Amino acid sequence: MKKILAMILCLVTLLTMASGCGSGGTSGGKDASSGSETGSKEDTAEQGAVEFMYWGAEQKEAMETIANDFMDVHPEIKVNLTQVPNDQYWTKLLTSIASGSPCADVCWINPSYAVSMMNAGQLVNVQDLYDSKDIDSANFVQAALDSYTGPDGAMYGVPKDFQTVCLIYNKNLFDEANLPYPGNDYTWEQMLSDAQALTKTEDGKTVQWGYVHNSSVMSSWFVYCYVNGGELFDPDNNGGKYIDTDANREAFQNAADLIFKYGVAPDGSVTAETTPDELFMNNKVAMITYVPSQIANYVEMLGEDAIGVASFPYMTQQSTISNNLGYGIPSGTKNLEAAKIFLTYLASREGQEPQSDIIIPAYQGITSKMEEEYADMNFSVYIDAGKYAVGTPAEAVSGNAARQAVEAEVQSIIFGEKDVATALKDAEESIIKAVENAK
Repeated sequence: MKKILAMILCLVTLLTMASGCGSGGTSGGKDASSGSETGSKEDTAEQGAVEFMYWGAEQKEAMETIANDFMDVHPEIKVNLTQVPNDQYWTKLLTSIASGSPCADVCWINPSYAVSMMNAGQLVNVQDLYDSKDIDSANFVQAALDSYTGPDGAMYGVPKDFQTVCLIYNKNLFDEANLPYPGNDYTWEQMLSDAQALTKTEDGKTVQWGYVHNSSVMSSWFVYCYVNGGELFDPDNNGGKYIDTDANREAFQNAADLIFKYGVAPDGSVTAETTPDELFMNNKVAMITYVPSQIANYVEMLGEDAIGVASFPYMTQQSTISNNLGYGIPSGTKNLEAAKIFLTYLASREGQEPQSDIIIPAYQGITSKMEEEYADMNFSVYIDAGKYAVGTPAEAVSGNAARQAVEAEVQSIIFGEKDVATALKDAEESIIKAVENAK
């Protein structure tokens, strides 16, 4: 009886998954939109339908424009869009791929998941599109391409958008301290000097800090490693180490010293109560490192004239991290030919330009609305940083587990619970275990 019940439950789960993955697209009419499906994927596949899945609700209009423009050029192929909330997206996508019937023919991907998907054979190799020049790699910066280059050196996706991590600072606080604004060659030493001048205390209590560590390791602690000549998650080239190298320990120590040696950055007890963003937007912090998408929130709170952008402060070499989404084709798609035609369009100038109102397209030469609107902030440094940026670091086997291991140890550092040497040793051991468990 238990076996029969288990079989029934399994069947119900599979049917639910199948119906859930297909929801959200349209199968009737030309306009691409997100809504209830009026026909199944199997019904439309013979007509050349492509199921296109993404998670960013704020980019719905741009995605629909891209799909409709594509169908104007390729009326023989219909694009059905499905927008899935981010907290459900990866479970839905990866579960459907594992079942052998992916719920998308083309989908958004990010570097952290892409690296493990490429390693597991869950993305289609599209190197042929690059070899034939249907997709021209010269249109994209190398860091964006690196994020979707597999362990075999082949391409498994197309860069969608492009963001680098740079320094954002409060001009008003710099003016009050009579300091010159940071520029495009901002050293760690100069940042520390400025942060000391910008830090204020009253009655023995710090009321304004010069700098704050971003709560995202991708926008802070990971970049510290690269600006000190270090690397992450590349044991083959780092003596078998994922993170616990001399260069990375030195970088983390320099970052920790901002809190515990120099007192120019708040510790974990402060940022647990008030986020780094809130501290910056309330004039409690003068400098933070971030991707450009956050600038709009800062402008809303502080005013456009108060915000400036500079290069990421570097220790031994100028570097930063690129953080770019991409498009990929899940393995097992039943409509590969049409999916490749759509992917090729997504890599074209025409397929990238509709995004420019809200993000920076990965396609070089397209001017985004942010570049125009924030030109006086020295916003162009975000674009220029692409010349020396590295791709988003991700461990190839364990994927997000490695990043989460580092995040946990960063917390132990900023709360003063562990010294840097112990924290990185523990992070290394956790990553090794995560890799073994993922194999």
